[in-house]
Amino acid sequence: MSRMAVDELGEYSVSPDVYKPNNTLMEIDSYVGVSNVDVASTLCFTVGIVMFVMAILRLEFVTAYFSDAVVGGFSTGAAFHVFVSQLKDFFGLSNLPKRYGAGNLFLKLYDIITEVPEQLNQTVMLISLLGLIFLILGKHYVTPFFKKTLKLSVPPPFELLLLVVVTGLSSFFHFHSRHNVPIVGELATGFPVPSLPVFKLVFHLIPHAITISIVVAAIHISLAKIFGKKYGYRTDPGQELYALGFSSILSSVFPMYPVSCSLSRTAVSVEAGTKTQLSTLFSSVIIAAVIVYFGQLLRTLPMCILSVVIMVALTNMLKKVGELKRLWPLSKTDFFIWLVSFGATVGYDVTEGLAISIAFALMTTVFRTQWPRWHYLANLKGTNDFRDAERYASVIDVNGICVFRFDAPLLFTNVESFKESIHMAALQWKEENPHVLGMDDLKIDIPDPEDTIHRLNKMVMSKKITLQMPVKIEQSASGLAYRHFVVDCSGFTFVDTMGVNALKEIFNELRSHMILVYFAAAKAPVRELFQKCGFYAYVPKSNFYPTIRDAVAIAKLRRDASTIHLLEELSLPYDPLDEQLNIHAVS
Repeated sequence: MSRMAVDELGEYSVSPDVYKPNNTLMEIDSYVGVSNVDVASTLCFTVGIVMFVMAILRLEFVTAYFSDAVVGGFSTGAAFHVFVSQLKDFFGLSNLPKRYGAGNLFLKLYDIITEVPEQLNQTVMLISLLGLIFLILGKHYVTPFFKKTLKLSVPPPFELLLLVVVTGLSSFFHFHSRHNVPIVGELATGFPVPSLPVFKLVFHLIPHAITISIVVAAIHISLAKIFGKKYGYRTDPGQELYALGFSSILSSVFPMYPVSCSLSRTAVSVEAGTKTQLSTLFSSVIIAAVIVYFGQLLRTLPMCILSVVIMVALTNMLKKVGELKRLWPLSKTDFFIWLVSFGATVGYDVTEGLAISIAFALMTTVFRTQWPRWHYLANLKGTNDFRDAERYASVIDVNGICVFRFDAPLLFTNVESFKESIHMAALQWKEENPHVLGMDDLKIDIPDPEDTIHRLNKMVMSKKITLQMPVKIEQSASGLAYRHFVVDCSGFTFVDTMGVNALKEIFNELRSHMILVYFAAAKAPVRELFQKCGFYAYVPKSNFYPTIRDAVAIAKLRRDASTIHLLEELSLPYDPLDEQLNIHAVS
């Protein structure tokens, strides 16, 4: 990614005359003399500024979208990219084409496979295999043995031992000159002279800096979460952004690329037994010593050994593919998030893979909100609690009373699903409870009883009851004239205007089918919203109860009284309707 920015702005310094004055915001002459190193250092400075601004604006909340499934799939996919990039040095190949964009990982593998028969250096291959065997035996067999027998708390530094031994052998046997083994080569000694970034490039580097900052933050925080979870410590994303920002800004005075957390170096450090930040002090001192004094000692180090160290360190990251087996029975959603994150990162590239991973994770959240689950609740035997009737065996269903729960906020994305769930629940409940009376179970001495009942209910709701209505209704069978439907609102963490309208529709629709609706356990913010939007003008407050138990208790009283009107909700006396309807409950 940094290379793309360097190549883009490097064109100005190579051939500035090909750009016309109206094609850029800066003067052509201002680019003359700007080297690729200057562009890289300025990019480092710009990335640091972006990171610092992100920290000040507290944009670390974005990391909340990096779920464990996203982090696992993305980091494992990135590990595959790093692993494949090391195969070139592992086999001693050279002059392979650079690959970018979609499928670059597979194209790199194809290039390696096709070039191995032609370019394979047998000496390099032998050194790589011996180094690989040494590290595997040391880390997986010798280290556990030493820890068990000698009680060592720090694992032996097999990587360092391998580097020292092979560097000495390479120098003594002249691997490079006699067997054409690629080596590290000459290393510049001494510190470069500090210099300020080229500030006139900052504006044009901002798009690249934003992209790089997002990817750097994602990789850094992903690794912090992975190893923090593994070793039991907490990470502060905001503090990490400040650290990355300051590191990049201060480093920009030297010829450096943007500061980032190295996946391979972090894996090597963890495998070496690193526990605290103190390790960076020792590594910094050693690096400084190498830069100033000992750089030439590493001149004969074979490149294939560095690749072996990185590849072995990445094996634990690659093994995380096994998480798919664990996720499948636990959560199908997390399984597919992990799979898509991994597939997008491997199949495309790190930057695009991260974007696809987060987009897919957000999409699953939308889908889960749009089509949430609903449940019938029943009284848990011996308690006042109501639980999912399908999950508990010792539950008691209350005859004539249905308790319904919708497990999601009530938003515009799921109001249709909510109404369909209510209809389905009411239909199934009616089929499973046939002993609750409907219009066909009432013996009425007028020709159109349904119209009469509806007109009477309408008058009751409008508080206009005539005293001359010759209607006589008697029950001819055991049962109830009204059903009772309790909606558990505890799952409504938020309700928007479309959700409010959906509740109005459901209330009126169920009431027209002789079903009384009760709302229980609504949260305070939701009740405040109902108050502000005038919801209580359509659905009286007396339909709301603090708990499911309270709503069911009132429903039982009404069921036992065999009332077929809504006077209690309206706080009206029973006498006017009793004069019009002579209902005799059958014991």
